[in-house]
Amino acid sequence: MFRFEASSQFYLLALLPLMALLLMNARRASDRKLAALGSAGVPKKYLLSNGHRTRWRFASFLAVALLGIIALANPQFGKKVDSVRSRNVDVFIVLDASASMLCEDIKPDRLSRSKLWIRQFIERFPSERMGLISFAGRAYLHTPLTTDLSTVYQMVSTLTPDQLGTPGTGIAEALSLAEKSFANEQGHHKVVLLVSDGEDHEGGAGDQLANLRKTGISLFTLPVGTETGGRVPLPGGGVLADEYGKPVQTRPDRELLAALAKDGGGELLEMADGQDNFDRLRKKFDALARAEAAYQSFSDYRSYFQYFLFIACCLLFVDSYFCRRNV
Repeated sequence: MFRFEASSQFYLLALLPLMALLLMNARRASDRKLAALGSAGVPKKYLLSNGHRTRWRFASFLAVALLGIIALANPQFGKKVDSVRSRNVDVFIVLDASASMLCEDIKPDRLSRSKLWIRQFIERFPSERMGLISFAGRAYLHTPLTTDLSTVYQMVSTLTPDQLGTPGTGIAEALSLAEKSFANEQGHHKVVLLVSDGEDHEGGAGDQLANLRKTGISLFTLPVGTETGGRVPLPGGGVLADEYGKPVQTRPDRELLAALAKDGGGELLEMADGQDNFDRLRKKFDALARAEAAYQSFSDYRSYFQYFLFIACCLLFVDSYFCRRNV
């Protein structure tokens, strides 16, 4: 692979036409002065180089300037070309930490069971880079992509709904934040693992999913909760009620999570499947790696500016010793 390390130096090429004009004007001024002595042919013959040598010196000067500019731009070639197929997977765990995740339809509650599942997931995929995003009414990045998985789990284990402040459930914003948080690197397969009960108060998750697919991000979903659902306990006692004082019954929206996983190129997981979940994930991650085309890496470059400088020096040497004529 070829490149110029400092291509901005090519702006200096604009000086070459100006140099040519100045040299031609100097030549005409010299001819006028010689003509004032009488016949210009005799002085030019003995005091200056002949027309052929003058043209050579003029061309060599411009060539030296051109070669110098190319040397400043530092032409480089890729010194090492590797065919690489990466099997690494970057995973953003997107955890729903809204109030509905405190529902106790699964014991001890949805959020605690989610944390336990995430811990098992981290233990079974120790070689992957992972990050953590939580969301309720707003989404928050807790941990960027890292190989320090103990930090990821530590952030997961301490997460509570009251830390997020804004009530509600905004899946679309969480997916958008995950998309922006992935590193722009070749050979790394991007996966979002959405752990949620699927209640989406803000909407727009389907539209955001299209952006994930454009950037090659696969979405897996893990529904949390039972079909019958349950009520949402409050920290001070009692249960969450609507504006009419009626207790709120929260149920997982499995249809939404299933549709997101299908359209997101991933898979709907089941918390009750245990080890089968992780086996399917491993096969899916391997399939993503096999589908990724090999790419060439030109990470190491060698500079070749010295060759252009050498040619320029040779031209200056020829001009100095062979093309100048003493008086």
